[in-house]
Amino acid sequence: MDFPAAAQVLQVQRTRTIKGRKHVEVAYLICSLPMEQAQPEQVAAWVQGHWGIENRLHVGP
Repeated sequence: MDFPAAAQVLQVQRTRTIKGRKHVEVAYLICSLPMEQAQPEQVAAWVQGHWGIENRLHVGP
């Protein structure tokens, strides 16, 4: 795959426990911002914020 604007590639590892079983999920992210503009802590906060929104969208009434 070609990502000419990519400045960073990140690996995110999520660990969840569902019905007593541990599940590990690995995701890879591509960011066009250089490290000077997007420190790892910032990117982690953006990812957490994104998944918080996703989770709220899938919660039933």
